[in-house]
Amino acid sequence: TRKVATEAADGTELAYLFKMICLGKKPDVKAAVERYMERKIIPLKSLERYHVAVMELISELYHFMVNNELDIQKLSGGTGQLYTLLSNMEARILEKWLLNICLVLHEDMANARDHSKRSLIDQAKEYVHNNYQEESLGLDDICRELGVSNSYFSSIFKKETGISVSAYIRRQKIEMAKNLLQYSDYPIIEIAN
Repeated sequence: TRKVATEAADGTELAYLFKMICLGKKPDVKAAVERYMERKIIPLKSLERYHVAVMELISELYHFMVNNELDIQKLSGGTGQLYTLLSNMEARILEKWLLNICLVLHEDMANARDHSKRSLIDQAKEYVHNNYQEESLGLDDICRELGVSNSYFSSIFKKETGISVSAYIRRQKIEMAKNLLQYSDYPIIEIAN
């Protein structure tokens, strides 16, 4: 009995489930839900232990959502209402509910990551626009300004835009030079510098 209590308290199955919500694909999330249910919920023999396990599940889901700034309203109603609803479900129905909520959270996490990447790229483009006249403007300057690593940023920039950061900078400098040549009275030598 003591071993079962220790295993239930260590949260490894839930930690794995949360990891799959954050980093896995939909089939990984489904497999993690099945694994959690098979190891932590379905084997429970007493109704009392089932209710405690459901309470722990709700609590951990709530903490996960708060820590990841996800909409806790997706847990429908308050935690008390949710506990009453879930603790009266059969295990397989609870599993379907858990899978649905985990897939929604997985989608929310993916959207948040995409938004964060787009935001970084937009900030970088603005930085290039505001500093294109700097001759030495490059990846190092942009990453220092954004507070991200060069390798991470260059990979997401290329993946999202289809071109490298240096190619983007060159393109922006050429566009600005074309505009200055066409619409300004600056001498060509000054625009070239």
